[in-house]
Amino acid sequence: MKSSYQRGSLRYASAKPKASSVTVSAPKSSSVWSYVLIIFGLIVISAMIFFFETDPSGFSSVTSNLRNRIGVVPTISDTAKPIDVIPSTVTVAPVKDNSVEENNSNSNSNNNNNNNILPNKQIQQNKQAMPEPQSKYAYVTLISGIDNSFRYRGFLYNCLIMRRALRDAGSTADFIALIGYSDSNIAAYQDDMQLLKDDGIILYVLPRLIDPSHKLNFAEMALLKITPYSFTQYERIQFFDGDIMPLKNMDCFFQLNMNTYTVGLVSPVNSGWYLALPNIDDYNYMKAKAIWRLGRDWDKINGWAEVMPPNMTLRGGKVCNKWEFNGADMDQGLFTHRFVINQGNAMLIDTELRKVRVFNKGILHEPDTEKTLKETIGCCNSEVPTGFFVHFTGRSKPWMVEENKREGRGTSVYTNMWMKLLDSLNLEINSSNIGSLGLGSPLGFWNAGFPKGGYKTDKK
Repeated sequence: MKSSYQRGSLRYASAKPKASSVTVSAPKSSSVWSYVLIIFGLIVISAMIFFFETDPSGFSSVTSNLRNRIGVVPTISDTAKPIDVIPSTVTVAPVKDNSVEENNSNSNSNNNNNNNILPNKQIQQNKQAMPEPQSKYAYVTLISGIDNSFRYRGFLYNCLIMRRALRDAGSTADFIALIGYSDSNIAAYQDDMQLLKDDGIILYVLPRLIDPSHKLNFAEMALLKITPYSFTQYERIQFFDGDIMPLKNMDCFFQLNMNTYTVGLVSPVNSGWYLALPNIDDYNYMKAKAIWRLGRDWDKINGWAEVMPPNMTLRGGKVCNKWEFNGADMDQGLFTHRFVINQGNAMLIDTELRKVRVFNKGILHEPDTEKTLKETIGCCNSEVPTGFFVHFTGRSKPWMVEENKREGRGTSVYTNMWMKLLDSLNLEINSSNIGSLGLGSPLGFWNAGFPKGGYKTDKK
């Protein structure tokens, strides 16, 4: 009579031995234990043969295979060995960055230089399906603070103008808009989003870095400028602030092979324009650091993790010796910390000195080298990036200037150029009425009102 027990996909079976047809005499009492040992040994050997036929790679593989089949979670030592069935998702925790404190551990705030490590769970949840790239390269800009005041529409129109200017100049790269909603109910803004889609602009809705009980703010918006580093479907990305207008085709900068920034007048790195080499490890690290920053007060001495190195400079060579420059606690400081000081694979273009500092490794590990424009950006005829666009900073944005006040301003030539491009879009809003709409910068112009002690970042 046969009995069996099944659990999961593994069947345990046993059978009573059949009666023997051979007649044997009763064993002597002295040999009873010998027969018992022989029978026991045969049972053990049979069991081992059964299991090794299932997985002949060895005893440790057998135990691992057994646990997999009955639903036991493998240990770390098991997952390090080959297994027959590949799990649908494997998430490996990267090495923790020591400067990220304990309250950031729940946000998967770790860094590792191993390119084979998959993104952590939090970042997988934020990842959105995007259309198949039509190019190896993309331009990215930002429209944030989208709420029912509709003051964001100046950036919306400028996004269309960016796209039009680049396309008319001959660019073939994809164009992506990062979308930052301030409202949870986004139905009222879908006509505006469709306007962008109809022009071939790819939309990417930004995640939140802090608890959603806090309203979207300038600091969070600025730190989300790290997002292009997560777009690993592209080889290179050029990022524009939302108030930039390209003047000519900038595709030549996609030939650069390092993360590239210009040196700011009041910051070592100016993030209004930059060229990124997307890399998920860089993104994971900076995202963890951004969350860490938003949850505390700023330390002007130790900054992101270290005292400012002595050879950091602003545009023109002025020494920068503390973490108190413009944007030090925001995106410009984070890029400085990650690429210039620690990671390398970056270069800084000083548009005043017309020289380039190349950081093969971070300056904490190796001194930078100075090179000429021809050696570094010869692909663009040695012309600095800022010669390819105009940046409408502060309140010089064209949509904030009423028609009767446009003349006599320092940017009037470019403001008029912007108005002509707006009119070419054939929208209801045009150069004759946009100045009266009260459009502006919905999240302000700088990091004002940052709360003491930081924001709540432990999202549920």
